[in-house]
Amino acid sequence: MIMHEQPVRFALLMPLPSERHASLAAVEEKVRRAAASYACDGKRFELCVVLGIQKGDAVLDTERAKRRLVEAVRPAVSSESCVAVIVAPQTGSAMCNALSSHAWKQLKPRFVVLMDTGCGALSRSDRAPPPSSWPEAVVDCFGVEESAFGCVAFSSSRNPGCPAAVVVGEQHGKLFEAGLVPADGVPSADAGRFVFALYRRFAASRLCVGWCVDGGSDGAPPAAGIVSDEDPPLKAKDEQRVIEAVNGVVSTQLERGVAQLGWDDESWAGALRKVAGECGASPKLTMDVCVPSYRVEREFLERIAGLAAEGADVRVVITVDDPAADVGWLRAAALGKAGGLRVRQHVKNQGASQARNTCLRACDADWIVWLDDDVIPHPRILDAYASAIKEDGHRTDGFVGTTILPLVGYNGFAKDLVARHASNAVFHHAVHLSDVASFWNVAQKGHARLPWGVTANICTRRTAGAAFENFIKTGGGEDIDYCLRLKTWPMLAAPDALAVHPWWSDGNRCYNRFLKWALGDSGLISVHSKYTYITFPNWLELCILYSVAFVASQMLNFPFSAKRWIVLCASTMAIDAVLEVTRFAMRSDTASACTGALRLAASMEAWVLKAVFDVGHFWGPIRFGFFGFCHRFEWFCGLCPAVVRQERRRQFAHFVCHAAGAALCLRWL
Repeated sequence: MIMHEQPVRFALLMPLPSERHASLAAVEEKVRRAAASYACDGKRFELCVVLGIQKGDAVLDTERAKRRLVEAVRPAVSSESCVAVIVAPQTGSAMCNALSSHAWKQLKPRFVVLMDTGCGALSRSDRAPPPSSWPEAVVDCFGVEESAFGCVAFSSSRNPGCPAAVVVGEQHGKLFEAGLVPADGVPSADAGRFVFALYRRFAASRLCVGWCVDGGSDGAPPAAGIVSDEDPPLKAKDEQRVIEAVNGVVSTQLERGVAQLGWDDESWAGALRKVAGECGASPKLTMDVCVPSYRVEREFLERIAGLAAEGADVRVVITVDDPAADVGWLRAAALGKAGGLRVRQHVKNQGASQARNTCLRACDADWIVWLDDDVIPHPRILDAYASAIKEDGHRTDGFVGTTILPLVGYNGFAKDLVARHASNAVFHHAVHLSDVASFWNVAQKGHARLPWGVTANICTRRTAGAAFENFIKTGGGEDIDYCLRLKTWPMLAAPDALAVHPWWSDGNRCYNRFLKWALGDSGLISVHSKYTYITFPNWLELCILYSVAFVASQMLNFPFSAKRWIVLCASTMAIDAVLEVTRFAMRSDTASACTGALRLAASMEAWVLKAVFDVGHFWGPIRFGFFGFCHRFEWFCGLCPAVVRQERRRQFAHFVCHAAGAALCLRWL
């Protein structure tokens, strides 16, 4: 570190937006505590403070309030001339740019520190390495003090790894004409996030390890641009969006833009050009690996946290959806990495969709790789996605990787880890035969263009307004909905982006999981009605019709006995079982290569799995409150008409068999 005879001056920008204020005394105490935490020794480093007050603020925009705020920060600075109060509008980037402009022009600092809007105090972690003062740590992060290119940020203590207060050098002030961000198109609340994301594209954003900013003691949100993990769910009910679809008022975004970037494309592109011209380099590919987690299994998460891709800037974002989970090791890992790992934890369990949305809030990359918390990704999975993005990223907003549900005798990568989990051969082959998980490895089935992929392993472009919506809390349907709402659709296959997913419940049967999937994705019939078609009733719907007819006959004294009703329902189920078991046993296009007795047993259980899905798809529309009788969702969403034609022919053939069986039963009884 190069030192100068004159102290190195830091200007602390402290915006105080009016919506945060409870009382003048409360604001004064927050400001005093925050300023004191940034105090310097006065010999090697010097601190100036610029306070920002919103014009017309009923609490702070008075002479008395300004004097009290100046007195609150006075002990942290070397002289009264090092304190300034700026009154500016809160609209757009006016506030942060006004503070920055005054600092660069009047106070002549070498570095500017933009605090988060919650006025969080800076503290030193117990694990903090030398140096012992935050200014020294910042200068060391920048490397050569004279250039100070890029951005250094302090992590949020509540959300480790997420940038809170950001620090930039003189070079940034010259690039943006004494401002902090472009004059228009960037809200002040998102300024710090904008700067950090901007320099990340040039490998010049880093966290100052060992120092973090608290989230405030009064419930203020943490870092600017990062939504608190205490926010309520975006929908009061899981069914809300589907019910709205019935009433014809579905919008393509949520009530609040969960993944809203906060700035417009023009401002972002202009800033990228400025920084690229300054450093003479092109922006790097940025990727965030997002992992919603309830189990918090260290073996899996540590493997995911270590992923990297050549030539790309990779960060990992983990959202823990279990408030009781012990995440101490995760938080320690996040605070010990220079921004490579970000950790969020919900204060209450909110479900799979909200956990993914929390991940989105913490992201600032161009592309997001979605992984389940119990997958084993191939060490080069991100390289595969990076290669696909560079080759075809201009053609799509998403790529579908290959997720392997391993069968007995699996001999691929991570086979030793897979072998630790129990294996139920019949059930596992049944899952593959029944096609209830056919989209997990669809990228390897010869389809170049795909409508959607499971969030166990996909990569999507980060776009404003995109978010996951709750079809069912435990997950089901939200991944399909998210993919179908990508702006540049369809997705493309990335078969080399491999991950292995060990079986749920330690390999044991788990019909409840598949039932919940079906309950969730049944909502797609209403939300994405253009991919819905009407077909012949299946066995369950026929049984429902027979039941309705029986009840009506009893009310109208029509000769339809209970015996007929029972025989009709039983024969319908038996006919469907025979047809489906035969189909599963004879099919040759499946990844399940079992034979003999194992094949027969797996085929029979495959029918049970299909029946569970049929029950879920029948009950789901009733739960959501719309009519779904004989309605089916087209899983390939118009991309593979041959599949739909084949499915329609099979449904017609089944209906003919059911009708013949019903006729015979009625004739004999």
